[in-house]
Amino acid sequence: MKKIIILLFMTVISLSFFAATEIVVHYHRYDNSYEGWNLWVWGEGANGKAYEFTADDEYGKTARINIPDDFSRAGVIVRLREWEDKDVAEDRYINIEDGKAEIFLLQGVKEVYLYEPDVTPRIFFAGAVSRNQINAYMTNAFDTKDWHGKVSVYADEVEKQVEVVEKVVQTDLSITNFIKIKLEEPLTDEEITGKVEVMIEGFSPSTVIMMGILDEFYYEGDLGAIYSEDETVFRVWSPVSKFVNLKLYENWDDENPYMVTEMKRIESGVWESTVYGDMEGKYYLYEYDSYGEKKTGVDPYSKAVAKNSLKSAIIDLKKTNPENWELDEGIDFGEPEDAIIYEVHIADLTGLENSGVEKKATYLGMVELGTKGPGDVTTGLDHITELGVTHVHILPMFDFYTGDEANRDFEDYYNWGYDPYLFMCPEGRYSSDPFTPETRINEAKRMVGGFHENGINVIMDVVFPHTYGVGELSAFDLAVPYYYYKIAKSGAHVNESGCGNTMASHRPMMRKFITDAVKYWVEEYHFDGFRFDQMGFMDFETMMKIDEELSAIKPYILLYGEGWGDPVAADYWGYPDGEEKGFNLVNRLVKAAVIGTDIGAFNDDIRDAIRGSVFDVVTKGFVMDSLSKVKKIKSGLTGSIDFSKTEKGFTDDPAQSINYAACHDNHTLWDKNRLAASLDSNFPWDDEMLINAQKLAGAILMTSQGVAFLHGGQDFCRTKYFDGNSYNSPISVNGFDYSRKAEFIDVFNYYKGLIELRKNLSAFRLKTDDEIRNRLEILGNKNRKVVSFVIDAPQEDPYDQILVVYNGNNESAETEIPQGKWNVIADSEKAGIDTLYSIDGGIIRIPATSAFVMVR
Repeated sequence: MKKIIILLFMTVISLSFFAATEIVVHYHRYDNSYEGWNLWVWGEGANGKAYEFTADDEYGKTARINIPDDFSRAGVIVRLREWEDKDVAEDRYINIEDGKAEIFLLQGVKEVYLYEPDVTPRIFFAGAVSRNQINAYMTNAFDTKDWHGKVSVYADEVEKQVEVVEKVVQTDLSITNFIKIKLEEPLTDEEITGKVEVMIEGFSPSTVIMMGILDEFYYEGDLGAIYSEDETVFRVWSPVSKFVNLKLYENWDDENPYMVTEMKRIESGVWESTVYGDMEGKYYLYEYDSYGEKKTGVDPYSKAVAKNSLKSAIIDLKKTNPENWELDEGIDFGEPEDAIIYEVHIADLTGLENSGVEKKATYLGMVELGTKGPGDVTTGLDHITELGVTHVHILPMFDFYTGDEANRDFEDYYNWGYDPYLFMCPEGRYSSDPFTPETRINEAKRMVGGFHENGINVIMDVVFPHTYGVGELSAFDLAVPYYYYKIAKSGAHVNESGCGNTMASHRPMMRKFITDAVKYWVEEYHFDGFRFDQMGFMDFETMMKIDEELSAIKPYILLYGEGWGDPVAADYWGYPDGEEKGFNLVNRLVKAAVIGTDIGAFNDDIRDAIRGSVFDVVTKGFVMDSLSKVKKIKSGLTGSIDFSKTEKGFTDDPAQSINYAACHDNHTLWDKNRLAASLDSNFPWDDEMLINAQKLAGAILMTSQGVAFLHGGQDFCRTKYFDGNSYNSPISVNGFDYSRKAEFIDVFNYYKGLIELRKNLSAFRLKTDDEIRNRLEILGNKNRKVVSFVIDAPQEDPYDQILVVYNGNNESAETEIPQGKWNVIADSEKAGIDTLYSIDGGIIRIPATSAFVMVR
């Protein structure tokens, strides 16, 4: 008997050991261009892996994939090289039986076929750009001069007469695969919500997606759930839906609604339903019927949600207000140049044990007072107030998609939050109770209020250029498929963001949503500014509207963002802007476009000048003896204005330059310098010199014109253990380790002194480019790695002149300073507003890797 049991046990073990899933993927591209395309495949709940196509057949390419485990479902993405593009933006899934599956995929088609599909030429994407014009992009070319009798359009099976067929892009030949079809009679509202099809001889037919045509359905009023004790009004914008149902639920985890109400279509494609009685505490979803499909999702305008955003919640926002909330307000700190920004993540600031914070990694933990760490150093909010900054910049804290909000183990799961799902609701993971919608809202407000009570303004990091996913993973795509996103000619979601999609901020209802969202955070939560992730993908007009509307609410609002991206983008599916162009040009707020605006852009020039390339750890910056970075240091210290013939920048106002050496992206400043030092075969760097480099970086930032920005922990040599992309690394990597503050307390005190110095001397916070040119003089130096400048101080300062010297050499250096007596208020050891000692002008020697600030 014992032998039989052992044999059975060994059989089970061996079967488990050899369990595997075999998937055969056939892939066809109409353009026959397969170079660089490969597969990313994962078993459900498991990590993914890249696989190459290894065989050819008449259909196209084939890959035979073996996953070393037994799965009933697997995901598959067809991608170009290392995520340069996706064939289809949405993830596709394969059902597996008995450990095997065979599927067929078509270029640009999201369906997964279990048999070889028809590869007849097809229309990749057809979109109505106006009531009279449909554009169509096809797999093969079509002769626009020979269209009669070959092109038809049907609306709910009734033919619409075609006036003419032309090429979309005027520089194309008449034989082209991108055509526009003009109708004799415009599409009606009823037809827009029905099924419109394009049929072209020799091509598979295609459903017409409503694109630019929807721009005329602009709605100015309030959207979402509008609550009062007597009734709740629900409004959602979905002009393409044939009907919309409101589903109401008693509890957040109920599978079935207790009531389903058919909503009424009112004006501009908005659906409305009024439910009488007090609906507080109930939950809801919308069910849409569009393009022949029924889909259910949360409200894009959700102000409150259940755990993991499974349902939208109905609450009384007034009950979420902390005591005396109507009296809370930010600090009118002055002009943007007066800001000193400190970037933190909610979990990072308090998440480690040595933070001494009771409510770790929470909204409330952010504003606990009296907390101490190793060596009795201040931690959390006390750390920030002791440092003296004016603003705290909080990484995304709106509702993001990944992770379980009830999982409070940040070692098990951590996320920066750049995977947005709902933009008007706080993330539940930082709440003490993610199951109760009101709790996260109340605690987020208490966090903002806590900072305000301690003299600190609060900036929210917002991510409008993309969402976590599209299709069923996007509340926007469920409500109005495709409209809210940039769509390529082929119908694929454009992926400029590197996150699978790019939102079309220039579309009127997307612009309205973004503006409504930021206004809501200011008015309801009292935020004092916004940092725009991937701002260079957002259109100029939307950003100007945001600035105008927010400045009217809070004149000292602070707005800035990442200016990376192409300055102009083409939109082939927007409302036609002129018959001859064939596409719309969208101007975007890239770094070079901030001129003339009140919006700042991260200054990567001064960043790379201080630390060296963020993409190459070997490349050193000015603070580690790099001569090549001197020119950019000189430009950066002027606020990157057009200062002279040799020092030119991208701004016409210093407020447009956000000066930084590190942020959450890439290596911390300490890690970058340490890596560069370890790879430097020409000089033996030690910790003391790296500490000096850390101090010099801070001195440059605090004495340069523009807006000063610090990565949280830069003031105590923060390390992430050389993790250059810690977006999902555990809290043990990302958290503020306050033992380092105790270890590098001299660095912290130095930064603290620099901040005091900057706040007390307006000479480092000049407000216009003319004033900078008139007051600031860059001095000449025989030693080319020494940068020095003199500022004629404004009248409100206690000094007439201020002299600053940066020595980027890894050894002491001589430099000549103007004659006369100078009082030193910052040197290589200390910084502040008190005189340390005096020196006489002429030739002086500056210690290696250091800065001096002198006044008289």
